[in-house]
Amino acid sequence: MERERDYQYDNMKAILIFCVVLGHVISNFGMTPAADILYNIIFSFHMPAFLFVSGYFSKYNPKRAFASLFPLYTIFQIVQYLERGILASVSAGEIRMGGFDFFTPQWTLWYLIALMAFQLLLPVFETDDGKKQGAFLLLALVLGLLVGFTPDTDNFLAMSRVFVFLPFYLWGYYESKNQILRRFRRWKYFGIARAGAIVAAAVLIIGFCLFDNRIVAKNFYGTEQFLDVGMIIGRAFAWATSILWILILIIWVPERKLGYLGIIGSRTLPVYLFHSLVILILVRTPLGDMMNGNLLMLLILSAVLTIVLSWGKLETFLRRIRIPSKIKKS
Repeated sequence: MERERDYQYDNMKAILIFCVVLGHVISNFGMTPAADILYNIIFSFHMPAFLFVSGYFSKYNPKRAFASLFPLYTIFQIVQYLERGILASVSAGEIRMGGFDFFTPQWTLWYLIALMAFQLLLPVFETDDGKKQGAFLLLALVLGLLVGFTPDTDNFLAMSRVFVFLPFYLWGYYESKNQILRRFRRWKYFGIARAGAIVAAAVLIIGFCLFDNRIVAKNFYGTEQFLDVGMIIGRAFAWATSILWILILIIWVPERKLGYLGIIGSRTLPVYLFHSLVILILVRTPLGDMMNGNLLMLLILSAVLTIVLSWGKLETFLRRIRIPSKIKKS
């Protein structure tokens, strides 16, 4: 019997995958001042929240994880490399394939590397003791800061992002054990928390609007090497902002099934893997020039990509790409 889905987290995943697509669409089709603000807001929470949800549903099973994640990474690493090379060659009128580094993730593929790394690290942080969980979360934050002092970690197996986003993955993993936030929704004064979440979201949005010229988007990428104290503060600010957004989502995203939104949330993998391939092509078409700077068209394109790429056949296709766990004897 199939376990009933957790509709709240499906709804969250649908919202987050749309934000992922929209963020990448904005970054490739020009930024107006309004789009620039929206871009910063999206990047302040979408991947930390996604990794929180990934941690929430995580179970330690490295063989199963690597059986599916590693072949997907390999295939899409090669596909993105070939696509970039072919498009660059067509544009230049000559062969421009460039070098290929298997261990340097192409664009969005760092997420698959991170999930594999987290599976390897999970036994280290496994505990049901609340105090130990708190200590491990603190350790993860320290590691996320220390990695900022190591140069060029983003290029090799996305190591910077792995450690910067590890606290969010662990938070989600421990939340699945403790259900603290889920129980908080049953609090008799939860209505006050919902009102507070609206105020917090408004403050964040207003802050991004007022201080847009002072907010460095790279602080949210998890790839910056620390060159001064200000960059350390920037990472702490990015973490604090992400935590607040995640709490706002947990408070406000409904627990009931929301039509097709829940379906999209259960099929985020093909959206994540294929949307970048589509964007790379659109950038070099007249349609890309038409959409450049048009925020409404970018929103529509992002919605269309999210809906179309969540097609069930694509999800089924990707799930079948895996390393067989057992080899049948002839």
